[in-house]
Amino acid sequence: MTLKLILIAFALVLVGACGQMQNIPSSAPPLAKDANTVVINQPFEQVWSHAIPQVGKSFFAINNIDKNSGILNISYDGDPEQYVDCGTIHSEYGAEKIDFPAAKAHQDWLGPSGGILPANYSRTVTLAGRMNIVFEHLSETSTKVTVNARYVLNISTTTRVGQVPPTSPHETIMFNSGGEATLEHGACRPNGKFEHDVLAMIQ
Repeated sequence: MTLKLILIAFALVLVGACGQMQNIPSSAPPLAKDANTVVINQPFEQVWSHAIPQVGKSFFAINNIDKNSGILNISYDGDPEQYVDCGTIHSEYGAEKIDFPAAKAHQDWLGPSGGILPANYSRTVTLAGRMNIVFEHLSETSTKVTVNARYVLNISTTTRVGQVPPTSPHETIMFNSGGEATLEHGACRPNGKFEHDVLAMIQ
């Protein structure tokens, strides 16, 4: 082997050795316990009659309406970054550095593979959110509204290293309003926007 090839090989080893990838947890505080509840100083009938058309005009889909039980069920299927916080993915490989939200719908990047060669990553995240909006009659002039969401995240990351066949592990995690779920590298939880947006429409 020539000196030039030896130096190139040595440089590749150094580059690979300095590469790193990690999921940095979110520094945002957890949602407050009452963040998904509001008391409206209006009678039940008025709050209910206002809520249905307001939600119907939004991009949320109404799945079920049960006035007798005071329950309205809606769903959301779209950009997970809007409503979920999974921290930040930080990746370095030589001069290649990138930071992006772990809940981002799609991201391609070059990062470390654990060996000499770099890896090409392609990550896709989808969100299916479903929520029960519960209306409770407190008095003739007040109504309590509580929103409870269920989040289902599907995460797929395709990894390609050289000529080796790519791998595409898949994760599905679920969590509720105020909760969280652990990933292989980190954790995900609601950022409160889904709950806030729905309550804001109803008030």
